[in-house]
Parts: sequence; structure tokens; C-alpha cells
Amino acid sequence: MQFTIKTNELKALLICAAKNDVRYYLNGVHFESSANGMIAAATDGHRLICINLPIENAPGIKNIIPRALIEAAVKTKSVYIEITIEGGNVTLASAGQSISGSITDGVFPDYRRVIPESVSGIQGNDFNNTYLVEFDKIGALIDGGKASVLQNGPGMSALVRFDNENAIGVIMPLRHDLHKNLSRPAWIELPAPLQAAA
Repeated sequence: MQFTIKTNELKALLICAAKNDVRYYLNGVHFESSANGMIAAATDGHRLICINLPIENAPGIKNIIPRALIEAAVKTKSVYIEITIEGGNVTLASAGQSISGSITDGVFPDYRRVIPESVSGIQGNDFNNTYLVEFDKIGALIDGGKASVLQNGPGMSALVRFDNENAIGVIMPLRHDLHKNLSRPAWIELPAPLQAAA
């Protein structure tokens, strides 16, 4: 199977792909055949990005390409990268150069089940600011504009939408039980002692 993807789309996917996670199957980008061609998905368990690739004749694809191979490939100045998958091997090529390696032997999680089918718009969550900034970077890479975070109420994952309808994201809220001391610290309450005039 051979198909072409924009270099910037791969860069966008890498933003959400895990790095050195013990869940090794997250350390890469998942490509899967769909009714519309192919879906590329990446997640680190805290955020998810999915991009619809309108590729014709892409049946039977369900593979994870390792992060290291993609990181090497996106250094190209070419706008597109050609990906060839044969058996358990993958080659990424552009501008007359290529890098090859093995497909990750593992099962990518069912990313569809974490994507909300609808959103309530009910606020009440805090999100990792770094992730919010990075979703805006993703939007720029895929010509999708600024990311819009559509909330689903306290403790629920939020849907991330872009102007580019071929991409969608999910972001998990911060867990407040990790911040047990929510009051201001005692040291702020102690005013400086008054100094006697000399």
C-alpha cells in the first residue's frame, strides 16, 4: 500500500503522539482504513488528534508507524511525504531521500470511543495550558485556524474543532484531586515586621 500525506499533517500528529511511553503502541501514529479513505490518529492519553485523509483505494490498513521514523521523515523541506507499507515494514520518502523500518507490533486503542458524539457546552473544566497552545499549533499546521474547545461539563473530555473539517481533537480535563491544597499559602498572610525609624 502506498499513499501520500502532507508533511505538516505528520508534524501535527506528532504533537499528540506519546514520547517514550511504556504503552509503546502510543509512541507513533496510527493509520486506519475508513469509509472515506484513511484516518490518521495520535494520542498520549491526555489529548488526541485525528485527521481524515481522503485517500482512494486504501483497504485493509491498520498500522502504527513509529514516532522515530516520522520524526526523521518530517525534517524534509518537501511539502509531501510518500508512505509505503509492505507487510511489517514501512518506508517514508520525500525529496529523493527515504527512511525505512518496522511497523509497531501492537494494538492502538479504540480512539473513536473517547471522541464525544455531541457536546453540551457546559463549562467547568480546566485544561493543561500547554495542550491548548499546542492545539493552536496543530490548527496552523493543517490550515485549520485556531482550535475551539467545546466542553461537556465537569470531569468530561472536551471536543476540539478546527476550521478544517478534516481534523478533530479531544482533550482531557485536569484532575483537581491532584491539587489537594487549593488555599493560598500561609507565608502570604504574614506581613513584614515594621522597622523602627533610625
